[in-house]
Amino acid sequence: MTKLVVTLLVCVLLAGAGLYVGGTKIAPAAVTKSTNVNTSVTGASVNAATGAFTGTAP
Repeated sequence: MTKLVVTLLVCVLLAGAGLYVGGTKIAPAAVTKSTNVNTSVTGASVNAATGAFTGTAP
């Protein structure tokens, strides 16, 4: 029974550490990239007469 409790506590600890790292390291970088992509997509346009594309790369 003790081994089971220790195993569960270690799993909870590792899951919490993974969520913490994901929230503090990965999420801010993903938000920055998505903001750059959003700016590029909303600023893009196509000239209907010539088919010329106007936009910026992220």
